[in-house]
Amino acid sequence: MNFKLSDLIWTVILFGLFILVVNGLLIKPMLKFMDARRERIDRARAMKLEREENEKLAAAEGARLAEETERLRREEERKALLKASEEAKEELRLFQAELASREKEAAAGLEALSAETDEKLLSEMDGMIEAFTNKLIPTGQG
Repeated sequence: MNFKLSDLIWTVILFGLFILVVNGLLIKPMLKFMDARRERIDRARAMKLEREENEKLAAAEGARLAEETERLRREEERKALLKASEEAKEELRLFQAELASREKEAAAGLEALSAETDEKLLSEMDGMIEAFTNKLIPTGQG
């Protein structure tokens, strides 16, 4: 084989020029395209992660709101029960007062009835005693 130094130098020079041309026309645009694509992919991933995080936050906020709503509902029920309890206590107090009043009236009525009955009995007994005595000891009127 016959090598010339000039062929070797020209081969190296042409290879260098070929690398420069390929680098300028193919590699740099391809690297720019790949960097841009990588950047779009990274942005898309970041947006997806942000969206997922927002969904998680929204779900957590929804759960918190539901929990707060349930707590408020239970609090309202508790207040309503307390109010109903107080109303029932007041009604019971009024009923007990009415019952005590009626008991007093009934006791007074019983006492009056007892006194009246005693009076009638005593009166009838007096009449019977008088009739009995008249039968035993006739009074001369007849």
